[in-house]
Parts: sequence; C-alpha cells; structure tokens
Amino acid sequence: FLYQDVYYRYGFALDAERIHREWLYSAPEESESLLYERWFEKASYQYKLSENLLIAKDFANDGTLPANTLLLAILAKFTDSPPRRVMEWMENAFNVIPNPDENFYKWDTYGKLDEEDYRADILNFLKVADVGIENVFVESLTATYLTDGIPEKLRDKLTQMITPGAKQVVFQHSIFEDNGAVAGTENWGQNHESAGTQKLFALSGPLIETLKKGEVLVIDELDAKLHPMMMRFIIGLFHSQEQNPHDAQLIFATHDTQLLSPRFFRRDQIWFTEKTPYGSTELYSLADFDLDDKADFSSDYFQGRYNAVPFIGDLRLFYKGVGHGKK
Repeated sequence: FLYQDVYYRYGFALDAERIHREWLYSAPEESESLLYERWFEKASYQYKLSENLLIAKDFANDGTLPANTLLLAILAKFTDSPPRRVMEWMENAFNVIPNPDENFYKWDTYGKLDEEDYRADILNFLKVADVGIENVFVESLTATYLTDGIPEKLRDKLTQMITPGAKQVVFQHSIFEDNGAVAGTENWGQNHESAGTQKLFALSGPLIETLKKGEVLVIDELDAKLHPMMMRFIIGLFHSQEQNPHDAQLIFATHDTQLLSPRFFRRDQIWFTEKTPYGSTELYSLADFDLDDKADFSSDYFQGRYNAVPFIGDLRLFYKGVGHGKK
C-alpha cells in the first residue's frame, strides 16, 4: 500500500498459538528494502532487522515479545518510525464494511448530509447514477408523515412512538405531465425507493469519503441489490484518474462473473477464494495462472480452470426425495 509517498508491504501468518511469521518492507524509491522479518523456527524466534530499527534488537535478543503479539504493535509506539506510519494507515485509511446490509453503514451517509460539501457530492453521485433523484435532504420526522394512510385507531399509538427530534432522509423527484413536461416535484421517504437505490445512497458516503481522502474501502458483497451497470459505475470511479486523484482503492467480494474481464481489471487485481476440504479458505490471484492473451476469464472460470467454484452434487438425488413421500 502507498502512504505518505512510500510503498509498504506488510503481512503475517499465525494460528491460535502464535505468530509464525511477520514481515515489513518499504520502497521509498523504486527498489524495495527490508525493515524487519520475524519467524518462528526450532522453538524460538529469528529476526532480520534493518539498521533503521535498532530498537527492535532488544526484543530479538531477550525474547520478551509474547508469541501472540505482533512486533508491529510494539514498534508502532515509537513516533516517526516506519512501523508507526504503517499503523497510522491501518487506523485512519483502512475502512471495512463487513456487512452487506446497507442498514449497517447508511448512518455514515446520513451524518454526511449535514456537511454541505458532502451533501453536494452525494447528490451529484446520485444524479450521475441516474436514479431519478433531483435532491436529497434531512427533515424532522413528523406524525403526519408516519400516519399518512394509516387507520385512525393506530395513529395515536404511532404518534407516541416518534422520538422527539427524530429526522428522516427525503428524496425529491420530478413529476411529469403526459407530454413529458416537468409539472413539479414530489418528496419521498427512503423506504419508497427501490432496494438498489437505497443501497446506492447508503454507499455514497463511504465511497465519496474514500475517494476524497485516498483511503482503502473494503466491502463484502458489493454487488448485492445493485444493477450490474451500477457496479461498473462504481468501479469506473476508482479507475478514473480524474475522479480518483489520490489513488484510493476499492476491495470487494462479488459473485458477478461478468466482471471477470480485462475490460475492468488487470489479472493481478482479480483474486479467488476456494474452500478446502478442511473448512479453511485459500486466496490466490488470477495472475498466478499462465493464460493466453485472448483468454475468456469468465468462461474459463465456469469450466473450472481457476477452481474456486462450488461443487454441486447430482440434483437427481435431490428430486428422488421430493414429492414422493406417502402420508
């Protein structure tokens, strides 16, 4: 990753008992240099250390570093050191959205609507995505809004449930005459929008902040509820030097095999996960395969060339047990 004009490569391998290996490299220029490497061998830890990290030699010599503690966590306590900058990047620039449900992260976007610069960017994002939204704003949640169309006997109960000071996000749409002329506008609550539009709006805050700050955003099942064209729109933002001048990065999990194409990604940007017979997961890159320049990634994937496909058993065995039971 890139942080403050320096490339870093950091990683570790561990199990439930100990850190088995840990490494940190930096590349302020073109060539990469070792900062430290630590590995467990023959009942003790071995170290390779840069002259710039002399403080780490104390841990290497006396063996006081616990087996389940990363060396990075200790070295990062010293200011203005490469490990400290790596930790700063992890704390401030690495954002993870582990839950594909937009209710998990929409509150971040709600908060940004109170900032005029972000609100303008969010609105422009939605307009460019062409979801028919002309404006978006926050207003007080009123009993009238909640009880509109609700039977009268339920209105009092609903009114009592409204939290004082509660607010709602409102989307403004144009309404049209039969001849296509704009007749005015109508405001909708978020629940009146499609599931895809709701997710796109919820994503807008984290996406825009990531692009503005040059951060890394990790999202699970990004394509859930989104039209394939919306996926291409989001990917295009990160590929555009104009829209992404700070080299922000998007990492996401998807089942959309149409994205398995050199039109969207380089081979080293495409990674597969495969579940082993032991329940663990292996991660590997498309760049690990020797492929022809004209290879059809999507077709090859379904043919099992890259593995990482689920094994589906014989469906006839399933059908034999369905609908044939006797009462």
